[in-house]
Amino acid sequence: MRRGNKIESQFGEEARIGRFAGFDLFIRSGFNNTAEIVLRGRNSYSTRVTDTALGTIRSLESMVQDFEDRATRLESDIRDSQKARG
Repeated sequence: MRRGNKIESQFGEEARIGRFAGFDLFIRSGFNNTAEIVLRGRNSYSTRVTDTALGTIRSLESMVQDFEDRATRLESDIRDSQKARG
């Protein structure tokens, strides 16, 4: 939260703050004096820094959970497609 508050007013700034779920974790300033959490691997995914630490953590966890759900749906779609051809 403190890092987010510091970076909000520095548009275009970004700082690596660690790793989460196998991704590099960054905080960066956004538009209108906001801060975002960014997960970076092959692609980048961002979520906002909320008013509370718990809210920010929940947003981050939800984003990662969505990756897993999406991967499960895609795997199921691939299997269904292969069965339809077969």
